[in-house]
Amino acid sequence: MYLNFIFINLLIFSTIFTISSNSWMSIWMGLEFNLMSMIPLLSKFNLLNSESTMKYFIVQTISSAMLFMTIMMMFYFKSIINPLMMMMNLVIMMKLGAAPLHFWYIQIIEGMSWMNIFILSTWQKIAPMILISYNFYNQILIIIILLSAIMASISIINQISIRKLMGYSSINHLSWMLTCMLINENLWNYYFLVYTLLSANIMMLFNYMNLSLLNQTYMFKNFWLNTLNLMINFLSLGGMPPFIGFMPKWFLINNLMENKNFMLSMTLFMISLINLYMYIKMMNSIICLNMFKHKWNNMYNNNNMYMYLLSFNSMFMLIFCSFMI
Repeated sequence: MYLNFIFINLLIFSTIFTISSNSWMSIWMGLEFNLMSMIPLLSKFNLLNSESTMKYFIVQTISSAMLFMTIMMMFYFKSIINPLMMMMNLVIMMKLGAAPLHFWYIQIIEGMSWMNIFILSTWQKIAPMILISYNFYNQILIIIILLSAIMASISIINQISIRKLMGYSSINHLSWMLTCMLINENLWNYYFLVYTLLSANIMMLFNYMNLSLLNQTYMFKNFWLNTLNLMINFLSLGGMPPFIGFMPKWFLINNLMENKNFMLSMTLFMISLINLYMYIKMMNSIICLNMFKHKWNNMYNNNNMYMYLLSFNSMFMLIFCSFMI
């Protein structure tokens, strides 16, 4: 526990160092420091987690090597030419886990704890996203946005693993955040904050309930507080009004329409409906179906204070959203 605290602080420091650096070489060093801080947090003494840690290390090492090569070529040519800009964008997208370079991301989260999934889905995206804002290639970025939104939404259909479902959801929201970065960085700050709060609530709940599969959500049937909490957060994550997750998407669509990006705004809007359908489908399995006495459903105690706090957070975000409107 003490070592985890140290490495989490190193992770925070490395991200701040990366986004505050004024040279590409120091940025690369910050990303490497970030990787070395993340690996101990992922390492657990079981086979599945060790495999996930190794895959994460290999992918990040390859992308870091490609980024270093791109930086060296920039120093050689003494300027940023289009091929180098495209290569740098693709390398950063690989680090982010954006489609079509997302397969490693989905594979590793299956063997990770919910805490590590939360860190990977939120904090670990900050540095690469800031780098995208420094130097992005519009054509590549728009293609990545569309591919991330479409492939994540198609893959989420009939998904029974909750970890993979949250992974594809993260890729879909990544497409929205990249669009925010393309339009307005302040809007990206707001979207990222809302997504982080919602993900924290949902993943803490899954961690508390020790859930891995979608059919395990039947256990929520007899716990109305858990059901209410999960409903509010998932509907908000899907962007249904009047929940707080609707607000950043609404602002982004308005900005896209003002900039006459009608095709991109329509695509993101239609794709978000697929994700919302999957979240509602999950709610249906919790609310409408009967409770089954599975062997994993015997882990409850009488301490509900944790769930009351999570539900309070969910209700507070809903009230906060109503004041913003």
